[in-house]
Amino acid sequence: MFLQKTLEYLSGKSLETIVQEEIFRPLHMENSSFVWRASFASNAATGHDKAGRPTAIYKFAEPYAAFSLLTSASDYNRFLQALPIGWGLKPATAQLLLTPVNAANRCIVPASPTDASIAWACGIGLVATSQGPAL
Repeated sequence: MFLQKTLEYLSGKSLETIVQEEIFRPLHMENSSFVWRASFASNAATGHDKAGRPTAIYKFAEPYAAFSLLTSASDYNRFLQALPIGWGLKPATAQLLLTPVNAANRCIVPASPTDASIAWACGIGLVATSQGPAL
């Protein structure tokens, strides 16, 4: 939330406006938003509780970077394809997504990584697999 508030303050725009302009529109992610849209109702998926009952769908009116992203599988796929090539990023910034964290690049590391085989870059987990590197 701190980063969200900082970006909003510096740009004078809401997080939703920033991501629509910088990510969603350029990547043609038409079914993605940090706030609920009525058009999402027709294909929104829901989780289920321990008894197998559908859980509520949260319809956020305000964007919350940490948890309110709504997207479709095809939109998320577009984002995942753009990420490893550094689409829309300066080369040095794109390289940070593929460089494991160390004292030199000083990115924030998760307090307790869940898997010791994952090397963390700036917000991206890096894993060597039999098929090659994976994000």
